[in-house]
Amino acid sequence: MSGIHYTIQIANKTHLPQSFQIFTAKPRITGGETGQVFLSTLGSAPAIAPGTGFAEFVLISEYYAVCGSAPEPLASGGVAVFSESSKPVHLAESNGKLGSDFKLTVDNGMLAFAGDDIRDSTVSGAFSLNTMNETWDPSNYPNLYCGIGCRSPVPGTNQVVPVAVFAPNPNQKYSIAPVNKVYIAYSEQPSTSLQTDISNLGEVVEIDLTQGLQEGHTNATVTLQPDFTFSPVEFS
Repeated sequence: MSGIHYTIQIANKTHLPQSFQIFTAKPRITGGETGQVFLSTLGSAPAIAPGTGFAEFVLISEYYAVCGSAPEPLASGGVAVFSESSKPVHLAESNGKLGSDFKLTVDNGMLAFAGDDIRDSTVSGAFSLNTMNETWDPSNYPNLYCGIGCRSPVPGTNQVVPVAVFAPNPNQKYSIAPVNKVYIAYSEQPSTSLQTDISNLGEVVEIDLTQGLQEGHTNATVTLQPDFTFSPVEFS
């Protein structure tokens, strides 16, 4: 896998130290019953100094299938998930090139990959996760999750981070298409809990990476201004 590298810098022009978090947009999920899709922070930059400090995130447009079991059901609130198992994925292309498809199964109470990449996903820009022919009762396994992950954009780290997850149902095939947008939020103390709507975190700025790429740019800069609002995004 070799994806595009994006660099995002956030300047803190307020009079207080600030922590910044980065989230991806929710992926487009079709083909199966998912219920709520939850977002998890892709990375955090804590305690950025006021006035002259800035946070930096370096994203790579590579994606991973993730699955596992959360400490509590996803919808219970205050839950954090970490990548227990992940597989790099290929996205299907409009020229007919097939994308990744991984079979999932319940093994010792955990959701796990059941084999190698089937490579038969047909939805352009997406990969697939399937639970076909599985018969588990979701009420007996309320903590299972699967979804999409990315490499951490925090400099000096390299782990795969779940960024959007949902509780799967048996006998389904999900097509999961990432959306090339990210969101920056600020807070005094970053949260690791799953979010259904990141606007609940307060002031948030959207960065459309596709827009920057169309203009030939892979660097984005935004400023948290003295009045605690974000400036417009600048691409370079």
